Amino acid sequence: MIALRNVMFLCLALSSFAAAQSSASLLATTDLDCNWKLDGKPQDLLKVDDSIVVAASAGKHLVQATSTDGLTTFRLVEEASQGQEMVEIKMKSYHQGQIADADRAQHPTWTAPATRLMWVRDDNGSAVTWQQASNYYANLQLGGYSGWRLPVINELAGTYDETQNYQGVHIKGGIHNWFAWSNSAGDASGVAWYFNFLDGKRVSFQLGGSGIGGRALCVRRSGE
Repeated sequence: MIALRNVMFLCLALSSFAAAQSSASLLATTDLDCNWKLDGKPQDLLKVDDSIVVAASAGKHLVQATSTDGLTTFRLVEEASQGQEMVEIKMKSYHQGQIADADRAQHPTWTAPATRLMWVRDDNGSAVTWQQASNYYANLQLGGYSGWRLPVINELAGTYDETQNYQGVHIKGGIHNWFAWSNSAGDASGVAWYFNFLDGKRVSFQLGGSGIGGRALCVRRSGE
């Protein structure tokens, strides 16, 4: 009987030790006040210079965050092991539109909170005609999504923001573009509008020309 009790005690001790070995926690910090989720579950508001410790099982966890003004989102897969792992929610550079190349590769799109339009963060990279811009988005696959299109002129105007300034360009979401073609007919036959993000003006230009640098900046409806 004593031997059996010893075996049972040993099994319970090993079980507790194994559970302790598999337990972990995440220490979350941020550089921008944000609402965040861990594996889809909302957590307490996280503020700059604060930190929150959340218990987590060992393994990979999805961290999602949105700035309190709704303009910037963040997504990260963090792997927790035994002990405590730090999760740094770095959104300030995204908020200012100054996104490092390595981060842009992980976050190639931005979804506008007010309109739920998903935008590519980088245009096609060179000045093109309207038809070339149309051909570009037709076969675009980015971030696991298809169904991209050229925006209408009012959608482009809606991303203009004078408070943002990246190399003289005033545009939300960390998007890189100076002049973008729209899918809206211009003020005469054979022309279309494109938008100038340097000064916030609309320019009507011939479909067969590239103007002063019209590019393809694509958009799609989030959730479709």
